[in-house]
Amino acid sequence: LVQAELFQKTPPRLNDKLRCRSYPEGRDQRDGADWSIRKFWNVVTDREAQKKSCSLDPAFLRRKQQMRLPDVDWSRYNQQVLFVDRHDTVRARMAAGMLDIATNWNGMDLAVVLDRCGVDAEPSGYMDPSRAASLLSMAQASGVSSRHFTRQFQCFEVDDFYRYDVIIALDTGVLERLMSAAEEEAASALTPGYLQYFQSKTARLSDFSGWCSDAELTREGGTALLPRSLSGQLAPGLAEARGVVDIPRPDLSSPEAYAQWDAMKCSILLGNAGLLQYLKDSWPKDMPHWSEPN
Repeated sequence: LVQAELFQKTPPRLNDKLRCRSYPEGRDQRDGADWSIRKFWNVVTDREAQKKSCSLDPAFLRRKQQMRLPDVDWSRYNQQVLFVDRHDTVRARMAAGMLDIATNWNGMDLAVVLDRCGVDAEPSGYMDPSRAASLLSMAQASGVSSRHFTRQFQCFEVDDFYRYDVIIALDTGVLERLMSAAEEEAASALTPGYLQYFQSKTARLSDFSGWCSDAELTREGGTALLPRSLSGQLAPGLAEARGVVDIPRPDLSSPEAYAQWDAMKCSILLGNAGLLQYLKDSWPKDMPHWSEPN
């Protein structure tokens, strides 16, 4: 029912240039002529109040608070999700690629817009062709599209706190780097008090691992959260993935490269499944159609 509502109420897809790495109001830079501190602060306060933009179901809110998960704001009828890795080489790309498969399966590819970057990535550089080919061969075995491994590196920018609705760190070290950047940005004279706002949209991928039960993760058929191609990959390593906090980085030069890759893949799948179900559960019951005036 939720995914049917999302499919019907989600506005037409914008082009990639407008959707990705852009501000909610379409600004290219914060000091542009149309920039307004008051206007953006209204966005922040509306998000904090969750006015007509998130589920108010008591059970959902209680569980969200217990698990300390990020806020969700559906006021723009889509969620722009950013995965952040160390070097934007493996984990963030796999996370985006595998969630891309799951959102398509759930009919939410227009509602959940995905991107990835790295805190130490080389801006605008490309992956070594031999390394890219090696990673791509392993990723495609899981059904991940080649586009996730052939694009340029993207380095995390502090402005990404304004661009994206949910920011997902792949491990604790990356999360600490993000929080350090958030504190530095919030110390600015123009952005006092924004720290809580930045924190409210940031989490580790593993924070979502406990949102779904084993039964929800392994369900089959048209109501399944994951397509069989993904749930089948998750099932063998589900128990071990439950205990993972930091998504492991595989060493492809190691004799245990395939085992490490599978461990990373299962941890990502579990976190992605929880994240996707969390976004579905956060959809407000009284959300008007996107074309209706406010």
